[in-house]
Amino acid sequence: MKDNFDIHAWNLNRYKEMIVETDDPTIGAELEAGMDGTGVAEAEGNGSLESSLHAKFPSLDFYVNTFGDKGEITIRQKRDVSEEDFNALTSFLEDKGYTVDYEQSYRDFDYDDDRYWMPRIRFKQ
Repeated sequence: MKDNFDIHAWNLNRYKEMIVETDDPTIGAELEAGMDGTGVAEAEGNGSLESSLHAKFPSLDFYVNTFGDKGEITIRQKRDVSEEDFNALTSFLEDKGYTVDYEQSYRDFDYDDDRYWMPRIRFKQ
């Protein structure tokens, strides 16, 4: 016996009331504006700061996290960051108007058998 059940059509009918078709260009604008579900982006935006850092420093792999008026760049590599790269990153942030917290920032990689400490830069506006 052949089964002619169409799961796609069944789900489409089931959720038809929730599907809203629109040509509204503002849908999805939150993602383009740098909102990622965890909050509104900062003045420059988490996404634009990260993309400008990637453009300026393509050889480094890092993650930018902003929260309130503070932020942190975690450099994802299992080795120390060169002093030149670290100074260039901090200078870039300061040129953008941020204040780097040098007491909470370090360029050295460290680990103790079960945890890694990646190089990081903490900053605030």
